[in-house]
This record gives sequence, C-alpha cells and structure tokens, in this order.
Amino acid sequence: MSSALHHILNGLGLSPAEQTVYVTLLNGANGARDIATQTDMKRPTIYYALKQLEQYGLVSKTLTNESSRYVLEPLEKLQALVDHQKQQVTTLEKDTRDFIQSHSFVSEPAQKEVVTQYETLAAVRQAILYTLYSKEKCIRSIVPKNNFFENVSADFKKQYVLEKKTRHIYTKALWEYTPSKSVLDEYYQTLEVKPVPKDMLKKFATTVFLFDTNVLYVYPSVKTPRATLIRSKEHSDLLLAMFETIWNSV
Repeated sequence: MSSALHHILNGLGLSPAEQTVYVTLLNGANGARDIATQTDMKRPTIYYALKQLEQYGLVSKTLTNESSRYVLEPLEKLQALVDHQKQQVTTLEKDTRDFIQSHSFVSEPAQKEVVTQYETLAAVRQAILYTLYSKEKCIRSIVPKNNFFENVSADFKKQYVLEKKTRHIYTKALWEYTPSKSVLDEYYQTLEVKPVPKDMLKKFATTVFLFDTNVLYVYPSVKTPRATLIRSKEHSDLLLAMFETIWNSV
C-alpha cells in the first residue's frame, strides 16, 4: 500500500482489515474468494470488512449469474466520504459549542481552585491546545529561551500558532529571546512581544500561559513532559498583576 493511500484510509478511520480488503480490491481482486486467496484473512473477517466498506460507500454488491459479489466503487467515493465526515464534524462542533454555552454552569468547578497535572507528551500538547479556547480571545505568556515549543516537533508548534491565528486570539508575550522579523511576520501577526527584564535572563525554564482564570505551567523537557494547569481566579489575578507590572516596566 502506498504511503499516500495508507494516510487517506487511516485518516478516514478504516480498520486494518478494511484497509487490506480495500487495497486488495483496488489491486484487482475479484470478490471475497480472491481476497482470501491473496491475503491471510479469514472469510468471516473479509465479509465483515466488506459490509463495513459497503456502508462507507466504497464498495457495492452486484448480482452476477444469480450470485452476489462485492466490487470497488469509483475512487471519487473516497472524496465523498471525506466530505461526509467533514459535515459530521461541522455538525458535531456546533452541537458541542451550543451544549457548552447552554450548560456553562456545569463546567464551573465547585472548588475555589482546581489543579490538574499532565505527565505524558500527548497530555501536555492537549493542555497547551486548551489555551486556544480562551473566552477572552487573549493569552498572556512568559517564555524562556529553552522552552517546550523549541524541544517538541516543529509540526506541533506550527499547528498551535496557525490555529491561534485562525481563532483570532491575541497574545501578549514576554520572551527571553526575540525571534526574527520574518518569523514574526509569518506566524505571529496577532502577537505583541517584549523582552523579559535582564534580571530574569537564564533564571527560569517554565513557560507560563495566562488565559481567562487559568494559569498553565509547561516545563521544557519532552523526554519527561510535564505541565500543571491551575484553575483559580485568585491565582490568575495574582499572576496577571505580576505580568502587567513586568510588561509595563520594559
């Protein structure tokens, strides 16, 4: 299977068995018997995969000499399935947004302060992406030179920055280093950046995000990834006052 086709079928959510059956048909197999001959799959698994592919609209059942067999649909059906899934996601996104807005009181923590720890790479990434849901559409950040974004994959860094731009989120950032103008122009149109005071240089390694009433601390290592999210108005008010004091002093 070509890497491009694997990427497409995997992205559409096809199981390994469904992918194998689809590719075998694409390579000229003539129904379930042919698939069984060309692969190590058992007949029940093949028929189940074929039924699933039929539901996706990628194969169809035809009658030939009073017997039925499955044949591959035109490749354009892959695009049709993509379009269908996009519509489902759009609908789900709207329903989720409406539900959150109408039940916002449920998500408010009963405690005055909630602390959440993240200790896997995937969890830390999700914690960072959570900042993109800022209701105020504003993120304040304090960023050391050796930070999580510099150590994680460039793809994640680009995903975060572009998604922030798409959501029209404004950022005020205190950075230990200043990126080049070309980088700022390409990725950070909604960013206002200032250098941290000289007294802070090389004295901190944790990236801090302030958004709404949340404070997210992200530690730099991707080998032992960690982040801490504190949901607390009292805590965020304190950090916000400190941030603005530093911001106005530089």
